[in-house]
Amino acid sequence: MLDAAKQKRIATQIEPDGRQPLELARTKSWGYSVGNLSGLMSLAALGESVGIDLWHYETPDGRSLRKAVDYLLPFGIGEKPWPHQQLGGSAGRGFGPLLRQAAAHFPEPRYRDLVSRFAKVEPSAREHLLHAAL
Repeated sequence: MLDAAKQKRIATQIEPDGRQPLELARTKSWGYSVGNLSGLMSLAALGESVGIDLWHYETPDGRSLRKAVDYLLPFGIGEKPWPHQQLGGSAGRGFGPLLRQAAAHFPEPRYRDLVSRFAKVEPSAREHLLHAAL
């Protein structure tokens, strides 16, 4: 199932520029984009224990988890307003945990620097069960 996620999830749910069009079509597009990427990152974390690297998987046309992070990044840190429909809630919410995971898995110094903009995660937080702590 984890190996199949490359083609059945990443290749079909993420565009080469990182957009997640199935989620952007929803009325709560930010929440669904973050939720979908969170699920994909959970699969990537599970894949680590069985030797399947979803973190660094990239389709020939450039679809990847990292591209999805990069697409959401300027909105998640408040550099740009979210240009898609988002009923209730706001863009940026829920992005901190995704950025922490990205910082732990990708050699991007900016990710690590930006993590400090988000509240620290308590050592007892369930986020630590599947994901590396920063």
